[in-house]
Amino acid sequence: MTGFQDWVEAMVTSQNMAEYNTHFNNRETAFMWQSLMFRMSYRCSYCMAVCPAGEEVKPGYWENKKDHVERILKPLRDRQEPVYVMAGSKAEARVKRNPHKIVRVVPGMMRTPPK
Repeated sequence: MTGFQDWVEAMVTSQNMAEYNTHFNNRETAFMWQSLMFRMSYRCSYCMAVCPAGEEVKPGYWENKKDHVERILKPLRDRQEPVYVMAGSKAEARVKRNPHKIVRVVPGMMRTPPK
């Protein structure tokens, strides 16, 4: 689980909730708890919701692409939320271009340059 050790460390070392909340917000905490209680989730549904390749969304996408973008893509793009990335990755560079996303570099997961 990416970030699990950081989450445990933040819980153990934080003196109070205010300090803990400097590491993880309520949404992140709930997501981690949900992953532990039910199953790991990679939030793939976000991408699938805006991807016309998903069987469930194909008809709506093909019927009205503009409406699909307005109803599905833009709300996800504009949602303020953390995005977890590896330091120096293309994902880190890309997410920095979206003012609604909060870049969270995952410690301990450094990108190894290709040989």
